Amino acid sequence: AGGGSQTALRTYEDYVVGEPERNAHVGNQGAGTALVTDETAATGKHSLKFTDAVGLTASFFPYITYPLEQDTGSLKMSFDLRWEKGGMMALDWRDDPYKYNLGPNLTTTADGKLKANGKEVLPLPEGKWVHIEIQCALGDQAHGKYDLTVKLPEAAPQVFKDMACSPLFSTLNCVVFMAMGDAPGVFYIDNLAFAAAGVK
Repeated sequence: AGGGSQTALRTYEDYVVGEPERNAHVGNQGAGTALVTDETAATGKHSLKFTDAVGLTASFFPYITYPLEQDTGSLKMSFDLRWEKGGMMALDWRDDPYKYNLGPNLTTTADGKLKANGKEVLPLPEGKWVHIEIQCALGDQAHGKYDLTVKLPEAAPQVFKDMACSPLFSTLNCVVFMAMGDAPGVFYIDNLAFAAAGVK
C-alpha cells in the first residue's frame, strides 16, 4: 500500500525566500539551515538551499525528512542538484527506523565526488545544476538494487543500472536529505519530484 504521500513536484516558486520545506520534518540548527532561496534555481527563481556550519550538535544538521510510505510497486525520485565546493550532501531512502535497511543512498564528498551507497559514480561540476533520478522497486519486486540516472550540464544522461543497496530493503518509510559536514558548505535542490507506479 502507499501512504504518507508526498507532493508530486516542488519547484519552490510558490514559496517565499527564507521559508522552510513544507509537508516534511525540517531540522535547522543555528547557522545550519535548509531554506528556500532566490540566489539560484535550476528553473524559475527559487530553490532549496542547504547551508552547513561548524559546531552543530550532530553532523546531520540541517536535514529534511519527507514522510513517504510505500511497500509495493516502484518509486521514481528526481531532482536537480547544484553542488558547491565543501558541500556534503547525503540522501537516504529509509525503511522502518528500527530495522534500518538502507535503500538508495547518494552522497557528495567535500571535493565533489558523487557516491551511490558508498560506490563512487562520477565527479560533479562545481556551481552547476545536475539532474538526478532514482528508480527503485519495492515490496515483492524489491531486489536490493536501483537504477540511477545523472545528467550533467550539456551532456547526455548517464544511466547506472543495478546499483546495490541493502538486500533487505523493500519498504519505504521516508526520504531524507542531510548536510553532513562539520564545516561551511552549501548545496541546492530544485524540482524535487516523486512518482509512484504499480502501487496496490
